[in-house]
Amino acid sequence: MTLILSNNDVEKLMTMRECIAVMEEAYAELAEGRGVSRNRSDCFTPTARADALYSLKSMDGVAPKLGVGAVRINSDIVTWPKRGNTMRREKIAAAPNGRYVGLVLLFSVENGEPLAILPDGVMQRMRVGAANGIAIKRLARTNAKCVGILGSGWQAGAQLMAACAVRDIATIRCFSPNSENRESFSAAMSKLLGVEVIPVALPEDAVNGADIVMCATNSIDHVFFERWIEPWDASELDQTARDRGQGRQARRPRRRSLQRADPAARRR
Repeated sequence: MTLILSNNDVEKLMTMRECIAVMEEAYAELAEGRGVSRNRSDCFTPTARADALYSLKSMDGVAPKLGVGAVRINSDIVTWPKRGNTMRREKIAAAPNGRYVGLVLLFSVENGEPLAILPDGVMQRMRVGAANGIAIKRLARTNAKCVGILGSGWQAGAQLMAACAVRDIATIRCFSPNSENRESFSAAMSKLLGVEVIPVALPEDAVNGADIVMCATNSIDHVFFERWIEPWDASELDQTARDRGQGRQARRPRRRSLQRADPAARRR
């Protein structure tokens, strides 16, 4: 029987820790060549609005280990407004009742049957957050305590949920150019995560001194700059990271010396 799910259903059923665990399995399947993923496709056409384009987007993949294949389809009205000095990519909720349109179709790889049809809203938010969670789990120091985030929208919340799922985060600093948004976002996330989220007036104030920095914005211009990165003190590297590095070095194969091929030998 095919399940027809709502965003509310997905939100009740899925946790960030579960999503991170499944995403790690999916990435491992891709790395080993068992999983398959098709590059995203975007088709754009004009609309009646001079400032907008219609976008039909699709992507799909198969994870044999998990027994499923999935297709994601989005039907969007997209604009590129300028906010201050920054250009953004913004979708318009133009469907009836002010809705966005995105669907995920889930299929069985055993018999081909459709397993579920659901909106992509909550699902894609959790998936993007989980990808960052995996990066933090694998790359950040185990004693990382402070997060700086640039952005205060829908995706930013999932980024913070993921960070707190894989590290014992004590403080979060949030910058957004919209002061009202960053204030309300910080208050809501503090309550949800049980972690102090501090709104700040400048992006540098979010980044400076942070152990982990994340960007969650629809800006198509640069929002993070090299000059904000502080020199790293290797003495702060925790023992777990040292052990990982030594293990990788021990497993690294020796590089073979590359020799220029003899043209005459090539002709033979």
